[in-house]
Amino acid sequence: MIHDETKHTSLPWHFDESLQIKQVHGATGVYYLAYVWDEDDNQIAEVLGDTSEQAIANAKLIVRAYNCHYDLLETLQNFVDYYTQAGIGECNKEAEDNPPDGFDGDEVFNVRFAQVAIAKTKGNGMPNENNG
Repeated sequence: MIHDETKHTSLPWHFDESLQIKQVHGATGVYYLAYVWDEDDNQIAEVLGDTSEQAIANAKLIVRAYNCHYDLLETLQNFVDYYTQAGIGECNKEAEDNPPDGFDGDEVFNVRFAQVAIAKTKGNGMPNENNG
């Protein structure tokens, strides 16, 4: 389990396409490694792929995901806060089926879905069964 006090390597991360992809022969066959670098050009991750193209695509995906992680999380939290301040109340399955006045079931579902995504992203586990 990751604890909040444990911090990952500072962002932004990057992938350098000019660097060579490494081919590795393992017990189960050949695979390829691409590398992810931190803002000070320190290698921080090796990313596997069945082909060099897949290793590159995987590395690029990881870099994009990590570099926008906090912005996306903040935006999602703002979405939840907006509906909470508007009085949507508890967002659970029951509220989705019988939404509070002024809201529809889709809005309740979307807020509930956002709350679950935030909890999973922060590593806080899933909201209780009534909420998630």
